[in-house]
Amino acid sequence: MFLVDYGQSFQNSLNQVAGWVPKLIGALIILVVGYLIARVVGKVVGRVLARLGADRALSSHALGDVRDRHMPGLQPSGLIGMVVFWFIFAMAILAAVSALGIAALSNAVASITAYSPNVLEWLLLLVVAIAGAGGARVLVQRLVGGTVRGTGAQTVGPTRVVSVRVVVE
Repeated sequence: MFLVDYGQSFQNSLNQVAGWVPKLIGALIILVVGYLIARVVGKVVGRVLARLGADRALSSHALGDVRDRHMPGLQPSGLIGMVVFWFIFAMAILAAVSALGIAALSNAVASITAYSPNVLEWLLLLVVAIAGAGGARVLVQRLVGGTVRGTGAQTVGPTRVVSVRVVVE
């Protein structure tokens, strides 16, 4: 009786492990492929932005001085490329976790995936607000640039545009 139960439980354990190993291998393959894709896309985005002049645009902007003082090696094209890499790799991690087929992890992945469009929307609108703030600064500079109020408006206007955008979301 004892040997039969022991043999049956050992067989059940082997069956469970044999059923789970392909899921683990699939998840690892998803991670490796996702990493490679994320790395390539991140590098391509960084190089395209560098060729389009994103680094030069920051250097000519007032924020370029701040960057040079506090983070002299920071290049916007590299930073955006790194963000793209991590975003794509995070999606690959979520896909790999889903491939494992663990119910609790799959539910967590579903909730994260459902929320990710909100994060992308917020980031896109923040970039639009920053661009609008730069446009507002240039407009104020051209209209009343040499006056005392113009100097204050050049500082406060763009900050207000971005802060309103952040608070609204």
